[in-house]
Amino acid sequence: MTHQQSRQTHVYTLNDYLATLTDEERREIAAAGIANDLAILVYRARERKGLTQKEAATLASMRQQAVSRLEQAGANMQVITLRKYLAALGYTLEISIRDSDTGEVVESVGSPLVDELLLAD
Repeated sequence: MTHQQSRQTHVYTLNDYLATLTDEERREIAAAGIANDLAILVYRARERKGLTQKEAATLASMRQQAVSRLEQAGANMQVITLRKYLAALGYTLEISIRDSDTGEVVESVGSPLVDELLLAD
């Protein structure tokens, strides 16, 4: 048997890797995934309206750089800022709490009235 034949190849899966992480590291990865998903949603909302970042910023009374930050996964955005921005683009933001086992939405917040008040500022 050659050396090449005697070596065993082990393919590591994502689950193998995750098993080596601490609970804190797993939480950080989950948070990063959520931040990425949110940034993608904000980007797609603007794109769907056919707006540049500068045009969206003007509608929301923001600077273009602020819109850029909203569309970055590392941004630590506040919900109030996000709601105001999305309201200026003609969207409402709904936040729901869903039961992981049943998929049932147990609580949800979001109101066009709140968005109108935000735009009045």
